[in-house]
Amino acid sequence: MIKNTRLFIIAFLLLLANTLHSQPYNTKNRRAGTAFNQAKEHYSLYMYSRAIVALKDAIQYDPSFIDAHLFLAQIYKDVDSIELQVKVMSDVFAIDPECFPPGYINRAEGYLLLGQYELALFDIEYFNLRYKSFYPKEMDAINRMKKSCEFSIEAIKNPTNINLEPLPPSINTLENEYWPSFTVDNKQFFYTVQLNTDNRRRREDIWTCFVENDVYSIGIPIGQPVNTMDNEGASFISPDGRYVLFTGCNRPDGYGSCDIYMTVKKDGAWLKPRNLGKNVNSPAWESRPVISSDGNKLYFASSRKGGFGKSDIYVSDFMGYDQSGFPIWDVPKNLGAVINTEGDEMAPFIHPDNKTLYFSSDFHTGMGRQDIFKTVLENDVWSAPVNLGYPINSPNSEMGIFVQSNGKTAFIAKETGVTKHIDIYKFQLPKTMQAGLATFVKGIVVDKETKLPLETEVEINDFVSSDVRFSIWSNSSGEFLVALAAGEQYSLTVNKTGYLFYSDHFEIENIEISGYDIYVELEPIKVGSKTVLNNVFFETDSYELSPESQNELQRILRLLKSNPNVIIEIGGHTDNRGSDDHNKKLSQNRSKSVYEYLINQNIDKSRLTYVGYGSSVPVKTNENAAGRAKNRRTEIKIIGN
Repeated sequence: MIKNTRLFIIAFLLLLANTLHSQPYNTKNRRAGTAFNQAKEHYSLYMYSRAIVALKDAIQYDPSFIDAHLFLAQIYKDVDSIELQVKVMSDVFAIDPECFPPGYINRAEGYLLLGQYELALFDIEYFNLRYKSFYPKEMDAINRMKKSCEFSIEAIKNPTNINLEPLPPSINTLENEYWPSFTVDNKQFFYTVQLNTDNRRRREDIWTCFVENDVYSIGIPIGQPVNTMDNEGASFISPDGRYVLFTGCNRPDGYGSCDIYMTVKKDGAWLKPRNLGKNVNSPAWESRPVISSDGNKLYFASSRKGGFGKSDIYVSDFMGYDQSGFPIWDVPKNLGAVINTEGDEMAPFIHPDNKTLYFSSDFHTGMGRQDIFKTVLENDVWSAPVNLGYPINSPNSEMGIFVQSNGKTAFIAKETGVTKHIDIYKFQLPKTMQAGLATFVKGIVVDKETKLPLETEVEINDFVSSDVRFSIWSNSSGEFLVALAAGEQYSLTVNKTGYLFYSDHFEIENIEISGYDIYVELEPIKVGSKTVLNNVFFETDSYELSPESQNELQRILRLLKSNPNVIIEIGGHTDNRGSDDHNKKLSQNRSKSVYEYLINQNIDKSRLTYVGYGSSVPVKTNENAAGRAKNRRTEIKIIGN
């Protein structure tokens, strides 16, 4: 869903005031005047094509009829026929160079939108030289246009070194394709297709395909109940693949002209989309929703009252789930004046690093209509937006960029050829425009005994502070997918009532990682069941519990309190380095530390026992570091229930 945008332009105020309320002024030709009046009537009814015909008739009757030329130029601008607007303004100045000074700025904007920046700059400088003292209120906007021309000239002289590679014919077809997005593992691709329908109108639908080793399967519609006879535009797949969001306009359940909708995937199928409600949607226009990789933030564009300009970017915080599993969002907050301006800011995309935001703007210094900018959140402050440069940006409207988890592989829709056909392209961002690194954990959870998939809670915590980052549920197939930003440490826990929990931890370095695949077998709570406490830590050759162990220890407490009849053994294990006596003593002291922690938390000691096994029960080889790390572990085993 692309909202119409424009740069600042000095409107033909003198012309419109006269054309809509008075008689024609500078023609003595009666036929020209009659045609001019007909054009006014057509224009007032938005019948632009008829108004154009009438004005052409007026000019044919009187070629020097300046008001008719100016009116025609205005209509060409209204219908986005910029080349014709520029030509007509040139005709005006050929008749009388001094007749309408603001016309030089009108023509300059036309040149700017056509990418003819030197000609635009010439008109601006000519206007400034002769007329700027007469238009002091407009000079800020004119200087902004001049700055855009100067920026664009330099950008073209110094293009970024990128290779725009079109996606294969399985994706790019004779239709228009745009709004690309991927799940964080880059395995499933979603995009919008604009289709011609039988009644000669165009409809936007959401399509998808699978990607493996950069090979795209044939794109297919996501289908009902998501796609309808209405438009499903500005679509986005959440990084974990659980949600599809899109913009729907003029719907019976809408709050404004365009609203944000969401569908949730359940049991392998997409549920009927829902309007996100009055917290997110307003009586105005909302579009291009995207969710952060941790699921805690919803970014979107809105023209609601109280913003800085015509359209601003907002963010809503996640508040929880309703009974159907749909997220609930808080009242949105404006991202502030660093990003939002007097113009249109729209099409946000938050990278899986959760701090790099790309968006489009027609007000920040750019090359034409809408340019894409990058900003980074540091210490809760957004950095000054940076233009992505040429040829990523151009005189056309650029929006809807998507950057994969590696922070550098990007996708964007671009107009191609004279027909303005839109296809999706892939390219590598220049280093200064890249986002941070992110990766993912992809897992399957099953019952260890039956091997049947389980729907379980998957909780991600900050490794150091133990704060909950986010929690999701595996689907009916037991599958889950979570995104993790690089440069941080995380703990992961899989919980389900009636089962021992599973835990793991990840230290994501600032290097490109393909991702983590884990297979989780949850053990039912019964005698003999056991689980490794992967998030209980000790210093090297020590039995003192580290602060990072708190979350795991609390889970053991919850397990014991929820199952008051359970009796557990706490077992300590080491690798084979060191003497048997040393390893046995160390492992015994480590299991005792966990035992004493639980006793101090009011767990009856009759429900607890501890054992040190030393290196006698390895689970992996001791011949390498990875194996030895697995062998150094603390376990709990149910010995009574």
